[in-house]
Order: sequence, then structure tokens, then C-alpha cells
Amino acid sequence: MLEQRPFAERPPGHVPFMNVEMDGDWHPHSSDDLRRLSESITAHADRLRELADRLDGLTNAFDAAKGTAPGAANPEKGRVS
Repeated sequence: MLEQRPFAERPPGHVPFMNVEMDGDWHPHSSDDLRRLSESITAHADRLRELADRLDGLTNAFDAAKGTAPGAANPEKGRVS
């Protein structure tokens, strides 16, 4: 949320800023803060994609060792009611 507090005496002061909600709390951010936050979120997303790829590899190796089709480790997957 873009915000400005023209009568505030405490930080962030009188200049416009972005108030970012995270886990129910609001945190004021300058443009530099937003850039750092964006870089951090991107790095975390990259790491999550790496972990997803690693999990795929482990699941496929497990399936191959068991001689089953991919996804067999999750019996609910593909079940028809």
C-alpha cells in the first residue's frame, strides 16, 4: 500500500513510502527496501524451484527402484472415484 503520513514525527517521516503486509503485520519500506525485499523473494523462489527439481529426481529414482510408474509414491494421485 502506498502511504504518506504528512503529520508524522517518527520514521518513516513525511515522505511517501510503501507499507507492506507480511503475516498480518505492516512494515514501511522505502524504494531501496522494496528492491532488497524483491531480491530476497526472488532468491527464495529460485531455491524452492531447485528443491522441487531435487524432489522430482528423488521421487523418480524411488519409482524406478520400485519398478512403478512415476507418481506411484502418492496412491491418491490418479485415483478414479
